[in-house]
Amino acid sequence: MGRVHTRAYARLPHHYPRLPLRPRLIAVADEVPGRAEEAAGQFGFASATRDWREVVADPRVRAVSVTAPNFLHRRIGVAMAEAGKHLWIEKPVGLSAGDARAVA
Repeated sequence: MGRVHTRAYARLPHHYPRLPLRPRLIAVADEVPGRAEEAAGQFGFASATRDWREVVADPRVRAVSVTAPNFLHRRIGVAMAEAGKHLWIEKPVGLSAGDARAVA
């Protein structure tokens, strides 16, 4: 799913040429060894990590697509929101209504 989101960001200027912003792919995280580095090389991310917390801490990152396994959505979403990042969380937002409220 992360690849789908990445391709969508990359295509924004093509689909919306008057859009006053151009997305930059700053950081990609994946706990599977080598997968983040592969995505960085394939799609042009500036950095790659196995720890999503590094993305939270990166001041260059302003918006995040959360495409991790569902059980991580709440943990990652809350951390990103508390850090002031804009979120696009792949459904479901969490495993319960309480998870969704926590992220909101």
